[in-house]
Amino acid sequence: MRICLQGHAPFMAAVNAVYATLKALHEGKPSWELQNISPPSDLMKQATRQADYAAWTKAFLDASAKA
Repeated sequence: MRICLQGHAPFMAAVNAVYATLKALHEGKPSWELQNISPPSDLMKQATRQADYAAWTKAFLDASAKA
């Protein structure tokens, strides 16, 4: 097995993306005019744990309805 340090490129890219987005918004650019900011839908669902959240919401609401 080999381990290779790839550096901090992913972190630096994320910081730059956040900075550029917030800077544009601060300068008055409307959010709908921002380009290349939306990740694929399936990636967002995975990152936000959408399936887990939906299950937790359903369990909570089902328990509340029985009370």
